[in-house]
Amino acid sequence: MDSLVATRIVAVLRSRFGVDIPLRSVFEFPVLGEFAESVVPASPTPAAGTPGRRPTPANPAPPGR
Repeated sequence: MDSLVATRIVAVLRSRFGVDIPLRSVFEFPVLGEFAESVVPASPTPAAGTPGRRPTPANPAPPGR
């Protein structure tokens, strides 16, 4: 993975879920499951992307399509 892709991943996570992830985390945890655990450590408090809630698409389709 290159640094531009990693930067984009961090930017999307910040804008959609409001989490501030250090860029180096993307490289330290290249496996998605490990990366997810580093982003949302186990806690009783629900995270921003809780199950049952879907993030709003970046470019929602126009009504009726």
